Amino acid sequence: MKIFLYLLLSLFAISSLHADAVQEKIERGLRKAFKENEKDQRDDLKETLKEMLAVLEKENVKSIDDYFPDKIDTWEGEKLQKEQEGKSLKVSRIYEDDEKEVELRLSRDTPMLDIYLRLMKNEDLIRLSGAKTHKVDGFTGIEEEKGGKLFLRFLLNDETLFELEGSKGTEMRDLIRIARRLDLKAITKLL
Repeated sequence: MKIFLYLLLSLFAISSLHADAVQEKIERGLRKAFKENEKDQRDDLKETLKEMLAVLEKENVKSIDDYFPDKIDTWEGEKLQKEQEGKSLKVSRIYEDDEKEVELRLSRDTPMLDIYLRLMKNEDLIRLSGAKTHKVDGFTGIEEEKGGKLFLRFLLNDETLFELEGSKGTEMRDLIRIARRLDLKAITKLL
């Protein structure tokens, strides 16, 4: 168990070097966890480790802001919108360029998302539908036009959908260009 705690301490220390307050909380928590382990207080140890993981998860949500920048090329971003409840996460930002508008949305582990994600995982169904697809960072984006709006949707992992929605004269090539300016692999690593 001591080896586990030392490895955990190393992992947390490395992942939180950029945030002094988070690093302090993790270090205090690990010292507390180490003492609880030595005293064989397993229930307290489990709770302490859960608290530290919650601190790190909260910090990861903050760092996702970096992947929704204020500006992408000539596209100016509005205020970032973020909602988190438990494991569920929704992040969005609207970008404008002249009259065109694009909204980036990331949704993780939301109730309505489950059905949609199952459909996106089925490549045969996608092919049968005749939907156009685009590869970006190794992810397959599915193109859709609906109600005068364009959509480009990527399944980042088993529970996360990343969408670009274009309106007001936005073309699919605008959505693809913006998607290529983002780091979808890095976003996926945060989730």
